[in-house]
Amino acid sequence: MIDQSLAGEVLAATLSRGGDSAELYMERTTGTSLRLDGGHLEEAACGVDQGAGLSLVDGDRILYANGNKVDRDSLLKMADRLARAQASAPAQENRAIAFKVRPLALVSPVQVPPSSVPMERKVEVLQRADAAAREYEERITQVTAYYRDIEQQVLVADSDGTWGSETRQYITLFVTAIAKQGDDIRTGSESRSETRGFEFFNVHLPEEVAREAARLAVQQLVARPAPAGSFMVVLSSKAGGTMVHEACGHGLEADFIQKSLSVYAGRVGKQVASTLITVVDDGTLPNLRGSSSMDDEGNPTTRAVLIDKGVLRGFLHNRKTARAMGAAPTGHGRRE
Repeated sequence: MIDQSLAGEVLAATLSRGGDSAELYMERTTGTSLRLDGGHLEEAACGVDQGAGLSLVDGDRILYANGNKVDRDSLLKMADRLARAQASAPAQENRAIAFKVRPLALVSPVQVPPSSVPMERKVEVLQRADAAAREYEERITQVTAYYRDIEQQVLVADSDGTWGSETRQYITLFVTAIAKQGDDIRTGSESRSETRGFEFFNVHLPEEVAREAARLAVQQLVARPAPAGSFMVVLSSKAGGTMVHEACGHGLEADFIQKSLSVYAGRVGKQVASTLITVVDDGTLPNLRGSSSMDDEGNPTTRAVLIDKGVLRGFLHNRKTARAMGAAPTGHGRRE
């Protein structure tokens, strides 16, 4: 989005009145959203979101500024505002910033960028889903199909020399089917979402996603109420991952550990679960929704083993928590 020369100029201007470090984060997101409802295209939207965030770290203080304009003059004005917030410090000679570009593994290769695909083909995906859901069963009375693609460009430049840039491609198909029998109405939904190009639909056929949504809707018309009580439960990988995330994932985030807001604080190396339990957060799995080559701080994503056969081994770190706790960043810095 900008070159290293301008990024270095902005960071140097930010530090012109002192401070320990400065960081520039830039993001540009383009995408398309389509919604087919009742066989009619009810929504079609394309757009661009872009902006920059600039932070200045001075001891325990973090000063922050952001804006939507990312031209040279706007970025330097933002840097000047932050520098002047160091009111008591005189102007200094600008530091020289030398960036180190680390090679990043390509986690999710894209064969067909959705931006290169005509709108008619994207609408056709929804029409195929709509037809398949309606053909599944005569009790299917309503179908809504939603398509979205996002291309997110991210750039991170830090005065410590960090330089990271990545383009992430997300694509989603979501189908809702409504089944009706007498006065009984039930809804089934199914979605697929990955970091992949338009070839996504060679792997996840719109018809398969739609039929699954229809199946879930129809099945509920004849399903018995779930019995009450305690039962042995077997979870699939998808449901199991969600359960682990909600039950202990947040407690393994290092900022909660720092604040002693987690039951896992101070328990590294200790048994915290059954010996049958191993918990891994892996951002390097190809094409999965949460996978990327780097995190939002420019650190390479990693395969982080958090609990190994019931023993707590570590936490999810960003750069700040890693520095404070004497650990290495795990590639889990995240921004919105």
